Amino acid sequence: MTSAPTITIVTPSLNQDQFIEETLRSVLDQELPGLEYIVIDGGSSDGTVDILRRYEGRLARWVSEPDLGQADAINKGFSLGTGEICGYLNSDDMHAPGCLTRVVTDFQSGPARAWHAYPVETFSADRVIAVESPPTLGRKLAETLPDDEAPPTNDLLQWVLGQVSLHQPGVFWRREQWAAVGGFDTRYHYAFDRHFFMKLIAADYPLVCHGGLPVAQFRLHDQSKTGMHLGGADNRFVRERMRICDELERALPPEERKLARRVRTDDAISTSWRMFREGSSRRSCFLWLGRLALSRREALRSRYFWGSAARFLIRPRPPALRIGERRSP
Repeated sequence: MTSAPTITIVTPSLNQDQFIEETLRSVLDQELPGLEYIVIDGGSSDGTVDILRRYEGRLARWVSEPDLGQADAINKGFSLGTGEICGYLNSDDMHAPGCLTRVVTDFQSGPARAWHAYPVETFSADRVIAVESPPTLGRKLAETLPDDEAPPTNDLLQWVLGQVSLHQPGVFWRREQWAAVGGFDTRYHYAFDRHFFMKLIAADYPLVCHGGLPVAQFRLHDQSKTGMHLGGADNRFVRERMRICDELERALPPEERKLARRVRTDDAISTSWRMFREGSSRRSCFLWLGRLALSRREALRSRYFWGSAARFLIRPRPPALRIGERRSP
């Protein structure tokens, strides 16, 4: 009988003492044979290190030292580990009870080269915001997909077009895949997980998406990266995602690359209008359009581009939304 594969979970952390103990217990309390849990702390100045010392007998390894950011910390953790299956859990998120047994079983019984994605629950201090099953985005293009068909998750074009995304705490891959695509790129600080996933797709590693119960809980709060950097032209997630898609767009065949460039230009203009509707200032929206014009000169030939700019001058600015709140249509 074949033994179950081993699994390495890495938690990167920096000054998250209010949350990290819940994170640690959500992994360690599963008591999974073959689990290797590694915490890479970036030199926290709060009570994080004291908490890690209390759990060091149950951790495979932990370190607390300066690093080059979250992607660097995660790479460091996996380089210290040996598990055949890999995943990372941020220090303010949690794994669901028993989820890692489910993951190991799926890897053991599934396709040999596959990586796997699962549902994730997003919550804040006072409510559950959503439970999302992969893929978490699915805006359809009428010219490429019928209305009743989900986006093909293993098609790089759909990823470049932004039709497919994954919720990071619910994603797991194989150690050799992490090594083959060069790990997480430390040039990126907000969307490095998406870059990594797209590199796996570009390398033809098949993705298997699962339904059912969530395997993780993603915490949304004011001090998280997601909570701090989701506004206006300084939306760092969106800016990095655009750079990443620019990079992976070049890996597409010529005709697909031409389609992607046209559709993504229109999408970037739409983003500026959505920013304005959701409360960003006129200055932020004009700055966004200016950056778009510099990077994609063809936008200047678009009536949509100039129409959006005109609307920023005419329409009143709506009030800003709170984190996790959505404006009614």
